[in-house]
Amino acid sequence: MKGSSLDALLLLLKDPDRDTFEAVSESLVLDSKLIPTLENLWNRADDEISVSRLDWLMRRARFNTLYEKLAEWKKSCPADIIEGAWLVATYQQPYLTFAEVSEAVDKIVKDAWVKLNEEQRPKEKVTALNHIFFSKFGFKGDRNNIDSLDNAYIHHVLRTKNGNDVSLAILYIGVAQRLHIPIYGVPLPGNFISVFVDDDVTCEDAPLGADVLFYINPFMDGAHFDSPEITGYVRKLNIPVQHAYYRPCSNATVIGTLLERLLSLYEEKNMSENAADLKALLKIFSKDILSGDGYPPM
Repeated sequence: MKGSSLDALLLLLKDPDRDTFEAVSESLVLDSKLIPTLENLWNRADDEISVSRLDWLMRRARFNTLYEKLAEWKKSCPADIIEGAWLVATYQQPYLTFAEVSEAVDKIVKDAWVKLNEEQRPKEKVTALNHIFFSKFGFKGDRNNIDSLDNAYIHHVLRTKNGNDVSLAILYIGVAQRLHIPIYGVPLPGNFISVFVDDDVTCEDAPLGADVLFYINPFMDGAHFDSPEITGYVRKLNIPVQHAYYRPCSNATVIGTLLERLLSLYEEKNMSENAADLKALLKIFSKDILSGDGYPPM
């Protein structure tokens, strides 16, 4: 956008008439290409109305960019769970780079790799991974802040070493998969867990044909257990036992579960605009899990 066009847009943004602003915003393609222009205008803005409206426009442009990137990520094969978690994190931290997250994860991977060898049995590999993940790096489930929004975002988990059951499982699974250990997510209600399978998964939606060896609970310091404990847990919740509670799911399903958790947290905090955003992002994964109507990208 040329300088004269910038000046014209800035003048329009100052117009106190709401209809004029809506006409301006509807004429714009709010995507990543427009963000530098909006940031330029924001730096030049000298009145409260313009700053407020530019904040809104930049937020919508960033959201639409996230929507497009997340939809593209879901189509990738295999879908990198760490990249998916990073994309979700950019909703809270727009300037967070994938390199920042990936490099932090690779530090864990590097230390764990030294402790692993091909002769180790599955539970021995998990014991070695648990030692690095929980003892050396100090990751743990934050049982005192279950309703924390920050604990759902991977950059916060990497920085503070605290996470909820979904975010901690995502990081644990991501580290394992980078080590070529076949560990995947299991969407157990209220307590997201992971599973060690006896099969390498290719470009399928989920490792449906894999044989389950045992389950792992990253929120409980990597404790491992078998299917009867899942049955007992589900029965205590007084809900019907479902096949999905025992089977590994795709990385895309895991990220969808993370978005569900965030939606729930934003709704609990009465943050309606954020909740609407999360409903829209969830449409990428499944319309069936929405609790209400979101809105598509602008």
